[in-house]
Amino acid sequence: MLLTPMAISAQPVTDLFGFWLDKEPSEHQTWLVNIYRYVVDTMTTAHEEPSLTALAQRQNCSLATMKRRLAREGKNFTQIKDEIKMMICYHYLTMTSLPISMISEWTGFTSATNFSRACKRWFGLSPRAFRQQSSVN
Repeated sequence: MLLTPMAISAQPVTDLFGFWLDKEPSEHQTWLVNIYRYVVDTMTTAHEEPSLTALAQRQNCSLATMKRRLAREGKNFTQIKDEIKMMICYHYLTMTSLPISMISEWTGFTSATNFSRACKRWFGLSPRAFRQQSSVN
């Protein structure tokens, strides 16, 4: 379960995704956009870890059908959650001075080591180095 940011609303993260999520998708993209919206809303508003089972129930389909539909879009649920976590981390690392440990907890990482590995995979740098580099630019 994700921890609730005490004094920070989800608005900065929502704004970060707003342009992409609010634009008019083509008819075949609408379904995928709704999946991203569900994951973003669950992570930022409900402060919970989104689940594929809950998503399938919300979309009124079986778990197998949900996996097949995502595969047709070239996605899987873990990849979507990872992309969204990356954007949330990017925002908090570059736009705030919040402690890295807090960002790690809020985005559902079980340890600082896992968070650091994810940042290195996403940005090529540790969270601290990425923050320092982005503040220089």
